[in-house]
Formats: sequence, structure tokens, C-alpha cells
Amino acid sequence: MNSRLFHASAVLIVALLAGGLGSMPLAATHAAEANCVGRHTSEMAREHGGMRAATEHHNDIHGADLGVGEHAAHIREECGR
Repeated sequence: MNSRLFHASAVLIVALLAGGLGSMPLAATHAAEANCVGRHTSEMAREHGGMRAATEHHNDIHGADLGVGEHAAHIREECGR
């Protein structure tokens, strides 16, 4: 009986570990997507001294005429939200 219990426990542990490890990349991908807007907005604001300057930089590079709110909406769209 001890041998059966040991093998059943080992199989269960391996199955749980395999299932848990299989879901880790999915969780990491979801977290990265969830943080995309915040990371990008924060990075651009720090790099350019605020979102107004970041928006002006974006407009210069892309030949656009976005306001700060429109630029924020563009970031959300690019991040898939």
C-alpha cells in the first residue's frame, strides 16, 4: 500500500508542477500586456519631461497632430486595450 500511495503522490506532484509551469508564460504575457500602457506612459513622460512634451515628440516623429488625450488613447490602442 505504501508503494501505491508513493507512486500516486509522485504522479500528482509531477502533474501539478507541469500544469503550473505551463501557465507561467501565459501569466507573464498577461501581466506584460496589462502593464503596457502604464510602462509606456511613464517611460515617455520621464524621457521627455512630461506627457505634453512626449506628445509633441510623437507628433514630430510621426507627422501627427495629436493632443495629450488623443496620444494617451493611441498608446492604449497600441497596447491592445
